Amino acid sequence: TEVKMGQMDSPAIQIKQLREMYDEFAVRNISASYVPLVLARGLSSYLINYPHYCSEQLISAAMPYLVQQQHPEFKLIDADQEKGREVHKAVLAALSTRQNASGGIGNWKATPEVDPFVTAYALHYMLELKSNNIAVPESLLQNANNYLNAYASNPAYNDLPSLRLKAYIAYLTARQEQIPTNLLAAVNRDMNKYYPEELKSDLTGAYMAATYKILKQDKEADALIEYSLKELNRKNYGKWYNGGYYDNLVRDASMLYLIQSHFPKQALALAPEALENIARPLIENRF
Repeated sequence: TEVKMGQMDSPAIQIKQLREMYDEFAVRNISASYVPLVLARGLSSYLINYPHYCSEQLISAAMPYLVQQQHPEFKLIDADQEKGREVHKAVLAALSTRQNASGGIGNWKATPEVDPFVTAYALHYMLELKSNNIAVPESLLQNANNYLNAYASNPAYNDLPSLRLKAYIAYLTARQEQIPTNLLAAVNRDMNKYYPEELKSDLTGAYMAATYKILKQDKEADALIEYSLKELNRKNYGKWYNGGYYDNLVRDASMLYLIQSHFPKQALALAPEALENIARPLIENRF
C-alpha cells in the first residue's frame, strides 16, 4: 500500500510519480476534504494492509476498527462491527501466544527478552477494548500489568526513553483505577533532576499530566500540560528524529490524544499548527 498526502492550494492538483501496477490487481482511491480527518482513511488502509505482522503492527492494524466502532460517522474503513470483533479476537489470540512467562509480549513470539514498549502498547490497546465493552482475556491483561510493574519498579532504568516508558506505565495504571503515586513521584523526581529541559517538550510530560488529571491533581496536571500545548502549537516543525518507537509524529499524535482525552477545555486552545505539524511527516511519508 502506498499513500500520498498533501494540501491543495489551488482548484486542481496533479499527483505525479504514481506507482506502476497491473490494473487487474490494482486498487486506487482518492479523497479530498475541508477537514484533516480525510488523512485518517488513507492511514487506516495503510495500517490494515501492511504486510508485516509483528505485535506492534497487529495492534496498529486493529486500531482503525476500534475507532470505527467508536465513531462510525467517520467512515474510516468499509467494515461492520462483526468484522471488527473478528479482528480484535485474532489480535488478542496472537498476543497471548507471544506473551512470555513474565508477562512481556514479544514482537513475533514469546521470548525471554522483549521490548517493554510493545507490552505497554498492547496493554493500552486492551484497555481501549475494555472501555468499548470488548472482552479481553484477564490473564493476558494481568500478566502484562505484572511485567510492566516490575519494569517500572527498577530504579536502574532512568534514561529518558525509560522514564518516558515509566510515565506511560503510570498513565496506564491510573486508567485501571489504581493509584501509581510512588511511580509518578519517582518519574517526576528523575525528570526534574536529569532532564528538566526535555520535560518541556517530551511526551513524558504529557503522560505525567494526564496521570495527574486522572488522579484529580488538577494543579499539577494543568501546569504540565501547558508544555505540551505550547509544543503542539509551535510555528516551526523542528528537527526530525526517530528511535525506539518514538519520533516527532508519535510524540505529537500522542500529545494530541492525551489532551483531547483528558483536557477538553485546553484542547480548544490548539492552533491550526497542531494538526499541520502532525500532517507534515505524513505528507513526507515519514511514518
